[in-house]
Amino acid sequence: MSVVVLDVESCGRVDATDEIAGALRLGMSVAVVDLVFDRELRGRGGERLACRGLRIECLADIGPALGLRTRHPCLSLGDAFSLSLAAANRWTLLTSSSIVASVARELGVSVTAFERAPARVSYPRSPYGLVACFRR
Repeated sequence: MSVVVLDVESCGRVDATDEIAGALRLGMSVAVVDLVFDRELRGRGGERLACRGLRIECLADIGPALGLRTRHPCLSLGDAFSLSLAAANRWTLLTSSSIVASVARELGVSVTAFERAPARVSYPRSPYGLVACFRR
């Protein structure tokens, strides 16, 4: 199974840590860029998630992320880093932001949107669809 990269909005949700823990229990490979982890998950249970298998990834080259932010000033720095991480590794980006999804598609990054998750679920739905997005 490929790695799914979480964007800022995914990590910033109130119940994000519960949803990420559920995905990890199902054996899914979930990653977050270090900048987003530090801003959104550290101190909210992110350390426990890292011990359970959440991948905290660093960008080898931040140039593409900074260039992306320059070309798309509507992106937060965290989203630009998340997009660049997904693009560099050919991983899927999980987002509920139409703006981030649009930029991701321009870059050729596969996108999983929260909005479509409930239609693919055959077990009790999560509050906002993170775990549901991984069910194929």
